[in-house]
Amino acid sequence: MNFKAKYLILGLILTVFSVPNAYSSSTFDQGKINRNYQKLSLLQNEIKILREYLGISQMSFSEFPVSNVSPREVYFLALTLFKKTNKLSFEQILRRTPSTKLLSSVPDEDDIFQLIQDTLKTISNIKNSLKIEESATQDDYMNKTPTDIFKRLIFLSHEINSMLDYKTTPTDVYQKVDDAIFLTKNILQKKRE
Repeated sequence: MNFKAKYLILGLILTVFSVPNAYSSSTFDQGKINRNYQKLSLLQNEIKILREYLGISQMSFSEFPVSNVSPREVYFLALTLFKKTNKLSFEQILRRTPSTKLLSSVPDEDDIFQLIQDTLKTISNIKNSLKIEESATQDDYMNKTPTDIFKRLIFLSHEINSMLDYKTTPTDVYQKVDDAIFLTKNILQKKRE
């Protein structure tokens, strides 16, 4: 799948699942957002150690403009990162981390944090199996936004992609379609209520 097609599909998915910004003043929790960003920094540092061990050079990445993302968008990007990391785990050590099940309600910062934790656990399992002893540190960040988390997740997703032997398989496409159908059904049910 070429570069433009990937971004077209990502744009379509984001358009289908776009909702009004759910980070209103009543649901915005700066402490949890900063916590999630800090965990992502630890995850990024762990991925860097693994990438260097595997002898894979860092790929260049050009950012595209993103603003006012919703928790749902951040959650599903974190879920995609978890699935890619799980695929990397299978390629490297022939083991998968049990999959997190899809939510039936609107995800929040705690759900995103859990996915980041699961992804970090998967990377740690890979490192332990490959006997990589170097460990990463977590950087401190303050006043980050959900958009910052979203951009960091995109970057990490590209990093994991660069380490995969098989970037996309037919199963990945079918799984995305299945997930989209499931989520659309849940959204439509919530609107009827």
